[in-house]
Amino acid sequence: MSKTVIALGDSHFDSSPNGRLDECVEIHVWIADRIREIHPDLVVHCGDVFERRSTAMERIKFADFVTDVTDVC
Repeated sequence: MSKTVIALGDSHFDSSPNGRLDECVEIHVWIADRIREIHPDLVVHCGDVFERRSTAMERIKFADFVTDVTDVC
């Protein structure tokens, strides 16, 4: 029986003035939508979630993404 695994990394949630956090969130919403379509058995994030020491807002945005994904697999 084959399993479907989705791997991603280098998210770099960054709320600094040049960090483009809104764009990062938009991309991760798109990724979560694709995960819902594919319905994999496992999703692995390989690292670099944040650009530097994370802010509360960056952690919240990543937690929103993780919550969306864990609802699927």
